[in-house]
Amino acid sequence: MAQHLAHLLISLFGAKKKYQVKMIFKVLKMFFLRKKFSYPIVWGGCDCLLLTESVMSTFCTYCGVFAASELFVEFAIPTALILSTRKIITSDDIRLSCIAQLYMVNEAAFCEKYRYSLTSLLEDYPKDVFFIHPIKLSKWIK
Repeated sequence: MAQHLAHLLISLFGAKKKYQVKMIFKVLKMFFLRKKFSYPIVWGGCDCLLLTESVMSTFCTYCGVFAASELFVEFAIPTALILSTRKIITSDDIRLSCIAQLYMVNEAAFCEKYRYSLTSLLEDYPKDVFFIHPIKLSKWIK
């Protein structure tokens, strides 16, 4: 949860958007007061979301409703997901690893291994890895 708060605060710097400021304060209030949400609103976050065709239409409908009501994305996506499907599989349920942050695997060595080349990474993608957190493309595109 602290990671999500950090991302919110980082996104605030340089931004003078009233809505973002309001939402950050709402999230901070919820975090510190441990506020319970009204059913069916849930809170969460993820870096990668894969949906099956059978739930796509319903999921998109809920996302559209939540976008129109300006529901904060950290509430909208998880709530739309839960309302759209009967079963959710997380990274803990699969037998592949996820690299959530490159600093967890020695970023310099990882980048050098693939010579800062997206083509090299895709051609020699680790077989035991499901997801690698997005890399800084400015360093990888040459």
